[in-house]
Amino acid sequence: SLFFLTIVGVLFLRIIYLTIKTNHREKRLKNLNSSERIEQYYYDINSLLGLLGFPKNNDETYYEYSNRINYKFFKLDDIELKKITDIFIKTKYGYKEASNEEIELMEKFRAILINRYKNYEGKLKYLMKKYVLGSIKF
Repeated sequence: SLFFLTIVGVLFLRIIYLTIKTNHREKRLKNLNSSERIEQYYYDINSLLGLLGFPKNNDETYYEYSNRINYKFFKLDDIELKKITDIFIKTKYGYKEASNEEIELMEKFRAILINRYKNYEGKLKYLMKKYVLGSIKF
């Protein structure tokens, strides 16, 4: 019984810690400049696509990757994966500032993929991975 209470207590503390860590990460993302936000959102999107069964191959460019999986994620809520990749490339390698509209598109696409991943895993498994195991960062 003491062992059980210790396990429950440790688990509870872990959930609190990971919740705070996730909230802190989201706040930190909101405070990044537009280019850094776009870059981080795109990396999150790539991670989510990988978790959904479509990882990027190391030898692929971002455009090759986008073209390869485009059929599966062509338009999510009228946002094309190619458009998301264009925004990322323009911002990261073209050294151009992203507009507020482009940032909103990236945020929306990321949120759609997070919801898709929740449904893919199942809500309970998703919550376990996020708040107990800590294997999901977004």
